[in-house]
Amino acid sequence: MSAVFADVWQSWRERLAAPSAGKPPKVAGRGSRAVAEPIPVREWISVEHGQPARLLGFDRTLVCVVVALLALGLVMVYSASVALPDNPKFARYTPTYFLSRHVMFMAIAVVAALVAGGAVVASRLRAARADKNDLTREAEKALAH
Repeated sequence: MSAVFADVWQSWRERLAAPSAGKPPKVAGRGSRAVAEPIPVREWISVEHGQPARLLGFDRTLVCVVVALLALGLVMVYSASVALPDNPKFARYTPTYFLSRHVMFMAIAVVAALVAGGAVVASRLRAARADKNDLTREAEKALAH
């Protein structure tokens, strides 16, 4: 029993070993162990035609997930509030009252996120321009001497 436990323990240690250990992690294959292929981490960086690496403007997967969650939230709010006017406490509300409030607050949140994201991009561009100007001045000084 302890030999089986030791084998299981060793296989888990190999799987969870840090990538800097020198050898790639092993993955269970069909009947035997196969070496896992490295995951392409930066396939979304364009380096074609000798151009410098440029990142895309946004992470499309993240945007799709956020939009899906927002849509799911809309469906949940509407389905939870469509029958509220049947209750005397909420008789003066329309069936879409809470849905329209939710849409309004989502629109405010999207605008705030775009403004905040634009501010971050603008500050990074200013920092990059300042770094470029500093490097240009240093290069000019080095060429002058």
